[in-house]
Amino acid sequence: LRGAGYHVFHDLRRDGFNIDHVVVGPAGVFAIETKFRSGNGEIEFRNGEGLFVGGRKEEDDPLLQARRNARDVHAMLKEDCKIDPWVNPLVVFVGEWRIKDKWRNTAARVLTPEQIGSYFDRRQPELTRNEIKLIATHLERSVKC
Repeated sequence: LRGAGYHVFHDLRRDGFNIDHVVVGPAGVFAIETKFRSGNGEIEFRNGEGLFVGGRKEEDDPLLQARRNARDVHAMLKEDCKIDPWVNPLVVFVGEWRIKDKWRNTAARVLTPEQIGSYFDRRQPELTRNEIKLIATHLERSVKC
């Protein structure tokens, strides 16, 4: 991603919690929640029931966690940088997992690490170079705190 003009920040600490990764680049701002699960199989979303990994329901909703992280990053940028970018919530499952559905009906996209590059490649530009620089500079300071 870095070669395509993206800045990647790891472990952004907030009040009492952390955001695993924040990515900023031409396609926008992304708050990424990373989940590690042993085993392999399918990950699917069942409307009204939730997220299932290997046929078992996830008790801690990673989709909700990703949305909360995105809202928190958005609020921080709006307050500190005086800009109002949409922050996209993503959940990335690491391991031998396959995503069963296209995830069009969820507020957070679910991906595997292998899908990340093509996901960003398909997105249309949303931020200018100046906006990317402003956000990246602010996040650099936040990560070091």
